[in-house]
Amino acid sequence: MVINLINFLILLLFFFGRSLAKKNAVKHGQYMMIAISADFILFLYLSIFRQAFDRVDSSMPPLVIFHIVLAAATAVVYVMAVVNGIKLLRGDKRVRSQMKIIDRIAVPCRTLVFVTSMMLYLSKASIG
Repeated sequence: MVINLINFLILLLFFFGRSLAKKNAVKHGQYMMIAISADFILFLYLSIFRQAFDRVDSSMPPLVIFHIVLAAATAVVYVMAVVNGIKLLRGDKRVRSQMKIIDRIAVPCRTLVFVTSMMLYLSKASIG
């Protein structure tokens, strides 16, 4: 449950950072970097200490596989967002349209990572 709480707090931070995009670009960048860094730390923790990827195989339930694919896609989109976000903060306005596309991918992916993690937690809680 603690992991899901941390996951939820990162999601709140992610949406708070997004809300600053048109109000204060510098603060937006700072909060998004904190949210993305926290997400990567959580991802690394789950990978290393919970051996999340040691057990990946085709016999896993579809929801688990979907969750893993979403988490990996979110990580890839985060890298693209950071690269383009740095360019934007440096004044390169040409990447703004790319950032809008990245945002349209990142928001549903990140939200679904949280939703699927809660679904997995609740399905385990109802079984055991």
